[in-house]
Amino acid sequence: MTNGPQQQGNWPAPSGIPPAGAPGGVRPPSPSWPAAEPGGYPPPQMQPAGRPSMPAGAGYGPPPDDIDGPTAQIIPGQLHINQGGGAAAPRRRPRWIMPVALAAVVAVSAGITYAVAGRSGTGTPAPKAAGDTTYRVMPAKLLPNLDQVQQTTLLSLKPNGAVSIAVAPDPSIYPDICRLAASPIGQTAWGPAVSVASEGFTDNTATNFTASALIGLAVFSAPPAAADTFKKVSESARGCRESTQPSTDPSTTEPTTWTVTDVHTSEGEVTWNSTQKAPGTPWVCGKSYRLVGNLAAMASLCNQNPADTPSRLTDLVIAAATKQ
Repeated sequence: MTNGPQQQGNWPAPSGIPPAGAPGGVRPPSPSWPAAEPGGYPPPQMQPAGRPSMPAGAGYGPPPDDIDGPTAQIIPGQLHINQGGGAAAPRRRPRWIMPVALAAVVAVSAGITYAVAGRSGTGTPAPKAAGDTTYRVMPAKLLPNLDQVQQTTLLSLKPNGAVSIAVAPDPSIYPDICRLAASPIGQTAWGPAVSVASEGFTDNTATNFTASALIGLAVFSAPPAAADTFKKVSESARGCRESTQPSTDPSTTEPTTWTVTDVHTSEGEVTWNSTQKAPGTPWVCGKSYRLVGNLAAMASLCNQNPADTPSRLTDLVIAAATKQ
């Protein structure tokens, strides 16, 4: 069955919109939109004022004179901080989070995933909640609006450029098992999609920010194709403990290191955190990958405490796409 608005033109690709993976039409939300760490946005190197800056010569020109923060690079889903520095104190985690986390042990016999040492069960559960419905929608029209993003994140975020309707390249990362944990919307996962859309947000500018978010939706030809990406992303998140990638700081050749923790897989969703190992306040990118029918939604929030915000963002995307 099919639900949702029908795409105009020849399905699988709407008229005027290049198919997923097309080389043209990509709006790099930052100096090098897809070539950094876990999930998309490289965490900015924080200066005493807590504001990162992008490297000159990356397509944006030299940073403004009034910005002297560290270099940063944006990739689909994660922000890199190259060196720690003074940063705003992290927001307090709600009191209920720790008790809930400690209570997350459920009997395996009940068929529910349980968490041990911040990582869910060894097998990837079949996404039963995904269903077999095929939705024919235009993802670029279904991403949350700015008010929804701000209300969900409780941050003064704003768009970091236009909506991208092309699949970003995979990031350069080692080991390879970490590739999809780093960027679940790159060519490996979303290359086979019929159509995609993603949008980035920061709390200031593309070169000077302390928080960033990425939201995306992919439409596949059929539910099995979408389910295949869910399986691969889940396996990458569970199999990646620590990864390295080239530094985005031109002043050093030292690679950046990331750890993957808090991996939880349930029916139709996998969530995890990618944390950059650097001095000072940790930079954490929380991520959610959600599957329903032939749709796959992804969201990430990079700051000091993303909590469950990525899951709430993918909730918004799926609700809009399925008209629930």
